[in-house]
Amino acid sequence: METDAQAFRFRETNRVIEEQFGRVGRALEVGCGEGHQSQELLHVCDELVGIDVSRRAVERARARCPDATFAVGEITDEVLDGERFDLVLGCEVLYYMRDVPAALARFSELGAGCLVTYYEQPAQELDRYVLARPGVESTRVAYDGSSWTVAWWRGSS
Repeated sequence: METDAQAFRFRETNRVIEEQFGRVGRALEVGCGEGHQSQELLHVCDELVGIDVSRRAVERARARCPDATFAVGEITDEVLDGERFDLVLGCEVLYYMRDVPAALARFSELGAGCLVTYYEQPAQELDRYVLARPGVESTRVAYDGSSWTVAWWRGSS
């Protein structure tokens, strides 16, 4: 996760966040994994909450980012009921969602703003869900032959 390409994607994600949302108060990172991107997200938000289905990954994220809060679970879990965030992020995680439209709807329920990133190869499949969301905007970022879609929209919170 510490390749030049990943570091570029992390920086570009933060750039888009700052341009589209400004400084974020409270952010939720869905699929936080071991906290590699969490480290970078801490630069653009005041409070970061991460959630991931892997207990081991969450333990590593906690060690890597002691200033953030992490929980084991899924975005559909009750652990997030009643929670609201200024921004909900799903970076490189949509590939693992059983029901992408439901996940995107849940992002919008939880966040005033939403942002997702995904790699070029599954883009055709994911574009039909992500780019169909009302009010979505997107850009492509590229580095050394690899590219990603960064898409964002306003949620209902």
